[in-house]
Amino acid sequence: MEQNLEIKTKEYPDAHFLLEYMTADGARMRENTDHVPGLEIMDSWGMAVMIEAVQPFFDTASDLIRGELFGELHRDLYYLNLNPHQSVVFFPQDFVDYELIARQIYYFLKRKYTARLYLSVSRSFHGIAELPGVLRQLERLMEEQYYHPEHHVFTEKESEETEVTEEAQDSRLVQLISEDISKKDVARLRKHCRLLMDKYHRQSQYSAMYIKFVFSSILQELFQEPRFARMRRLEQQIDKLYSATNIAQILEITRQEVAEYGLFLERALSDSRREVAAACNYIRERYQDDISVRELAGLVHLPEGYLSYLFRSETGMSVYRFVMNVRLNQAKEALRTTDRRIEQISMQSGIRNPEYFNRAFENHFGLSPEEYRIRSRGRVV
Repeated sequence: MEQNLEIKTKEYPDAHFLLEYMTADGARMRENTDHVPGLEIMDSWGMAVMIEAVQPFFDTASDLIRGELFGELHRDLYYLNLNPHQSVVFFPQDFVDYELIARQIYYFLKRKYTARLYLSVSRSFHGIAELPGVLRQLERLMEEQYYHPEHHVFTEKESEETEVTEEAQDSRLVQLISEDISKKDVARLRKHCRLLMDKYHRQSQYSAMYIKFVFSSILQELFQEPRFARMRRLEQQIDKLYSATNIAQILEITRQEVAEYGLFLERALSDSRREVAAACNYIRERYQDDISVRELAGLVHLPEGYLSYLFRSETGMSVYRFVMNVRLNQAKEALRTTDRRIEQISMQSGIRNPEYFNRAFENHFGLSPEEYRIRSRGRVV
């Protein structure tokens, strides 16, 4: 109990400042952090865990979770609510396994609530300057749920373990290449293909037929993308590979196909801007409804993980954060131009919980809804 009281009386950072600072909107704020409230505490942070709910959850449960995590983990932490789907917990750096901490959080929340949750664990960091990058990293890791829905905790440690060497088993490298293709991650695809190619380029104890089998499996993975397959004939490329008379020819055929796939994805990324624009327009038109990544992905006929990747590339924010920004800006305009009750504006903006709306609005704009309404009409608060 004494520890909890001590934690609660600390001068923590302002949530509105922290939210702005970590996003693209806070670029100018990051140029000068002098006299920032809670700067010393933020500089002590070294790890972060993001919690994401498939359905809106933190608008109703955030106050409870904040206190419950203190009691369950018995360690200093700072809890920040990002939007109804996401929150982040920051911890001071110490020598503990934060993957285990994240799993403890997951199982604790699973016991207490029915929400379907996923967690991502940051790399270690130090200082306030790294926080924007930490948020981007957590969101990127969170996209693993679309590829591995059976997992619930994703860590950078898992990514580091895939920094495989030439000695890695062929099956492991081919598995990683398959994941790279499914995630449209060309940089890692090229890296893992290069590791596999280097392995066979320098060794001669493998049979030519076995090598052809290994690299033909990569070609087949590439051609799982229907649009790429329509542009090129798999059978023709496989025949060319099996007709090769030496290892160099096999590797060159594979290298060319990987290069063509990279060019295809670059063109597809350009074309996909239309899909992202369509998703953004849908959000602006339907912000009052519950909107999920799955719904948007179905709308534009893209995989959920790929849409999330494209969305962040184009808008600089996650889908959930974009939805929240649209809702809060719609509420801001209604506060300025109408006399509707704040509870009514909250509901009509798509945020069902008025208490959560008040907190989210103040975190985002630095003023409560009532204070903003008064100031926007030229009156003194």
